[in-house]
Amino acid sequence: MRIGDEATLKHVYYSPDKLILQPENPAFPPIVLIGEEMNTAIIEGKAVGLCRKI
Repeated sequence: MRIGDEATLKHVYYSPDKLILQPENPAFPPIVLIGEEMNTAIIEGKAVGLCRKI
C-alpha cells in the first residue's frame, strides 16, 4: 500500500467510512484513514510469501 510517497505493508480493513491499516508487528499502531483521507491510499499489490533466509 502506498500513502503519498510512502510504501507500507499492512493488513487492510475497509468499511464505507473508514480504512484501517493494521501492522503485523504489535509495537506499531494502526493507521486509520477516515472520509477524504481514504482517497490518499493506493493498494498496489498483495503479499503472497515471505523469504527470510536467502
